Order: sequence, then C-alpha cells, then structure tokens
Amino acid sequence: MKKLLGAYDIRSMILITSLYHMKRADYIFSRVLPPGVRIETYSVSTPNFDESWWWSGNSFVILLIEFVKYYWYVITINGF
Repeated sequence: MKKLLGAYDIRSMILITSLYHMKRADYIFSRVLPPGVRIETYSVSTPNFDESWWWSGNSFVILLIEFVKYYWYVITINGF
C-alpha cells in the first residue's frame, strides 16, 4: 500500500471498515503511511456488532478483543 501510494503520488485515501475496528485501523494506517497522506475514515455497520447494544452479548466480546488488539499494536509500533 505504501509503495502504491508513493508511486502514484496519492495524497489522500478513504479507509472503510467496521465501526468497532476503525480506531485500530486508523492508528495503524497513520503510522505506516507517509506523513503527507490524509486518511478519511468511513465506518460501516456489520452484522456481528450492534452499535446500539455494544455492552450486550457478542458485541461486548468483540470490543474487548479489539481493545486488546489496539493496545498490542500501540506497543508494537512504538516499541514500548
């Protein structure tokens, strides 16, 4: 992705992913892409996650796993 954006001198991109995954995806893309690339985010609903009832059932488990993954990437990318 990084090479492709550089080869075509692309200055912005649209990042589309599920709402619960957006924070981690945006964080990773912002760290690995060249500094001049602007990232526009757009979240979509997914059948496995209910935004209005995030604290119940499978949605809470998905958020908990995503929380762990996010901080794992923060530690990995920053080298803590």
